[in-house]
Amino acid sequence: MTFDEMPVIIPASIIKRITAALGAPILDVKEDLLLDDETIKDLFITPALQMYFTYWPLKLKEEYLINGQTNIPFPDDRVFGVSETRVALLQSSTSYGKSPFINEIIRRQVSSLNSYGRTPYNRDPYLAPNTLIKEQIEQLSYIALRKAGNFNIDLAGRRLWGFSNVAGNLIIDWAMWSKNWADIRFEHVEDVIKVCKMYALKFVGGIRQQSDPNTGVTADGSSFLDEAEKIYEEVVVQRWRGRIPVVVRH
Repeated sequence: MTFDEMPVIIPASIIKRITAALGAPILDVKEDLLLDDETIKDLFITPALQMYFTYWPLKLKEEYLINGQTNIPFPDDRVFGVSETRVALLQSSTSYGKSPFINEIIRRQVSSLNSYGRTPYNRDPYLAPNTLIKEQIEQLSYIALRKAGNFNIDLAGRRLWGFSNVAGNLIIDWAMWSKNWADIRFEHVEDVIKVCKMYALKFVGGIRQQSDPNTGVTADGSSFLDEAEKIYEEVVVQRWRGRIPVVVRH
């Protein structure tokens, strides 16, 4: 089973909250609107999840050794792009700790970043100085992917390819989306429910705006469409658009 064929995993209580925008439970959406749970998942919930994870993707961190021609396929069916990339240049371990003066400067830089007695890597600041020095030098060795060579994302072919003019470890945070409702951040659940309602309202409103081929009568779906537009403005425009959606970001 491919990822596209996998079912949406969502609590029944959430589906009830989504269909409430259409008049449920007073209106039987299955009988009156011919919308069963699977149709609701396909038409309203799946596109909302796709939109959400474009702004807040799940991340899969992978490292690859690069030195010259590079061709890296997307590692998972759920991956749709790249959230962040960086290159850690290969360093000789013999270069660590040669100058006591430089070592002390780096040690103080690391100490200044401590929070509540911990380093940014959640290490005990009383660990051996050489360990702290090594961590700091590794951080200083990171460079942006665009400075490491010429790279491209082939979305159709689902791969990262190009040529590296440096030797190092390419660190990629792959961007993934999910069909599991549990993967939504808790603070975003209400917004995603609203976006699901938006798709439902647009669908039903659009249907009601169409003329009956038998009578020529057109029902009024404007209230559904107006409510969908309000949700779009409130959630997508006002809140989500503050973030850059991930197609490729590096």
